[in-house]
Amino acid sequence: METEAPVSDGIKAGETNTENHKDDSMAHSKSKTEGTRKLTDIFRISKLKVFLLALSFAYLAKTMSGAYMNSMLTQLERRFNIPASLLGVISGSFEMGNLLVIAFVSYLGAKCHRPRLIAIGCTVMALGCFLIGLPHFLMGRYQYENIAFSSENSSSFMAVCHANYTMPTEQTTEECEKQAGSSMWVFLLVGNIIRGVGETPITPLGISYVEDFAKSENSPFYIGCLQIATVLGPLFGLMLGSYCAQLYVDVGFIDL
Repeated sequence: METEAPVSDGIKAGETNTENHKDDSMAHSKSKTEGTRKLTDIFRISKLKVFLLALSFAYLAKTMSGAYMNSMLTQLERRFNIPASLLGVISGSFEMGNLLVIAFVSYLGAKCHRPRLIAIGCTVMALGCFLIGLPHFLMGRYQYENIAFSSENSSSFMAVCHANYTMPTEQTTEECEKQAGSSMWVFLLVGNIIRGVGETPITPLGISYVEDFAKSENSPFYIGCLQIATVLGPLFGLMLGSYCAQLYVDVGFIDL
């Protein structure tokens, strides 16, 4: 009668060591994978926070420039000697530029890289603000003696202009009519339209990006931070406008 040979303790110990080694290597690889995943999550969270900080500055600049532009309407009316109706068109040109591209930007937002679109929009917005401020450097010195008391009434301007001459002539009348207005307001119109185009992708794409990549419990807090920047922008813009309204146009170039 045949009997099975007994298995030695050495073979059993070897198999046990091999299994323990496999378990240790699997546990090590699993812990390494979890560590890499945690580092990746931390890196993603940091990128989101950097994006949130940059987007908050974009919100602040967007609302601050709009509030400053609206606070300077009366100064612009006197500076360029333009009627209030034209000033209303310039003020509403921001919404014109916004409406031109809002549908196109919202359509591309779901297919393109949203942070890049927002960065392009901020660059375009900066270009618009540069065009708005360009007439100050292109126009000549501001003639305080030629200020029209009412831009709607040209006769009052002519009276003030003729008062600067001892003998008003036909040539003087032509010169006064030439000084009655400036075409530099076109820069304001075009710059405000470009500013509206540039600000279009900031709000819809920024909020959708935060909602997609932030955790559900953190998303309301992040959006609240953006709303805080939206509220602080007009505050700083109006404060800056109230300060700049006290400055002369040619400050630093004339003896006050």
